[in-house]
Amino acid sequence: MMLHFLANLRRLFKARKVHVDGNVFRLQTVVTVAFLMAFCTVLTTKEYVGTPIDCHCPTLPKSVVESFCWVESTFSVRPLFNASYKGSVVYPGAGHIPPGSGLEDRKYHTYYQWVCFLMFAQALCFYAPRWFWKAWEGGKVAAIVAALDIRSGVAQGRNEIHSHMVDFLVVNMNRNRCYLVKYLVCEGFSVLNVVVQMCFTDYVLGGGFLSYGWDLVCWHRGGGREFASPAVMAFPRIAMCTFVLYGESGALENREAICVLPLNILNEKVFAFLWFWYVLLLFTGALAVVYRVLLLVNAPLRRRLLSWRYPDSQAIAAVVSSMSAGDVFLLSLVGQNVDSVVFSQLVAELSRRLVKVPPEAPPAEVPN
Repeated sequence: MMLHFLANLRRLFKARKVHVDGNVFRLQTVVTVAFLMAFCTVLTTKEYVGTPIDCHCPTLPKSVVESFCWVESTFSVRPLFNASYKGSVVYPGAGHIPPGSGLEDRKYHTYYQWVCFLMFAQALCFYAPRWFWKAWEGGKVAAIVAALDIRSGVAQGRNEIHSHMVDFLVVNMNRNRCYLVKYLVCEGFSVLNVVVQMCFTDYVLGGGFLSYGWDLVCWHRGGGREFASPAVMAFPRIAMCTFVLYGESGALENREAICVLPLNILNEKVFAFLWFWYVLLLFTGALAVVYRVLLLVNAPLRRRLLSWRYPDSQAIAAVVSSMSAGDVFLLSLVGQNVDSVVFSQLVAELSRRLVKVPPEAPPAEVPN
């Protein structure tokens, strides 16, 4: 089973023959999915193969206490995170409950057994924008690249193939206006998904995730040392559990158990990484969306998009001035999947043919 998953993970990382998206979009929808699935696999293995919880209560059977605390959840006492209690507690947040503390001072760790499911669900959410884009894109770029026969190295008939592809691009010019808009929607959806997943993670963890990485940086730089580390407060390795049972008189009695939570050794590091990774995705994704919007409304920027693959400014100007933003975006995607020499020939021929475009032309099919 593990080998099957790793094989799928390898296929996920494997470079595709045709890329129909940008680097930032791939970070969000491919690399992030791979990270989350890898973390999910590791945590699932530790949870269901190892010992996820180890509880101790002197007067009760160990297996009963562990099952109860696993189901009902463990908790920490917030006042005991204060450094002034150091030396008088078993672990930050675990010890004799201070006088006057109530249920509102308890922080329950209900997330503990659900982390692997959380990451699997998030992996699906991060892949969703890619799925939508591939469905909307419809294999158009792949069909053009395949028709050009660039990767096969077949030279015979290449000029004729190029001519057919120029015919296709010219005849279908200005019929791809929604192409860039659809991609922009998917990129915007991907950025929004990062925000949603950060908020959802914060909710599942019971708060603290939205500022988790920043709190760690501040704490390690010396700020807030009167309290335990943010990692210890969010993911304690030792917590408490109240076991409720009937006493000899028939009255309810509470027994306090101390539980070791070994999975939190991994959780504190995994979620620290994810916090910084999500912030990176949010920043780069927002820049990518702004760039696509500018590309949609700014012709000089569209010229620059093509000029890095083809330096002839006059040819680029002729192409951009005659094509919609969607056409230019489609052409740029073709350019990132073909050889630079071939793309230069394609743009040069396209610029020569644009002046001959009839005002209304029937749509053409992608040549086989």
